[in-house]
Amino acid sequence: MILIIGTTPDDIIYYKNRMRIKEQGLISANYPYYVGRLANKDVCLTYTGYSNIASGVIAGYMIEKFSPYIVIITGAASTINLKAKQSDLFIAEKIYLGDVDLTSLADVRYGQIENLPPFYSSDEDYIRMIETINSKTENRHLLRGPLISTNVFFNEEKKAEKVLKDQFGNIESMTAFDTEAGGIVTACGIYSVPWLLLKVINYHVGDEMEFISSPRISVEAQPQIGYIIETLLLELVHSFNNI
Repeated sequence: MILIIGTTPDDIIYYKNRMRIKEQGLISANYPYYVGRLANKDVCLTYTGYSNIASGVIAGYMIEKFSPYIVIITGAASTINLKAKQSDLFIAEKIYLGDVDLTSLADVRYGQIENLPPFYSSDEDYIRMIETINSKTENRHLLRGPLISTNVFFNEEKKAEKVLKDQFGNIESMTAFDTEAGGIVTACGIYSVPWLLLKVINYHVGDEMEFISSPRISVEAQPQIGYIIETLLLELVHSFNNI
């Protein structure tokens, strides 16, 4: 089983329309899930909303119920890096928890939960597959780097820069932000499930015009992201068949 998690209902529309739905249910009244076949693979879908707290609960529920062997995270992310352009695609190599500070309680780094790693790493093989698929299909400008996930939505560049400077000054410059991937990868870390994040950059923090257009950018990118992910599923089928 493969678990695909979006942030909003729009993020999973492509997959719902393409898959043969065999089961649907509710995690709760506001969080539905769907199960079916897509690209000859068993797939389950859901979305989390904008919260690492909710996303951790939802991802944990889905992992416990369906035992996926990979979790694919999609949706949108923001950035302060001027080398990134609005509507670029972004792959997360690492994800940091940007508002967890337990350093006064235990011997941990900022962003780290005791007994869990200071950051979560994606599988390089999956990243390379996405890069290759994109170059052969959609050929969108594709960036990769670290992502900082917080329960705070940054709309001021100075606040985002302060988090980077104060707590993550040693990580690479191509940094994205979101509010939900942190909870998902924490659940993946607890259950030892690999993950892959592919999102669209929809907003430069502090840019009011881009903020206004960010919902449209997010929606318009999802079919391209969906096609890349569906192609990845087909590639996974071929890879397993050749083992």
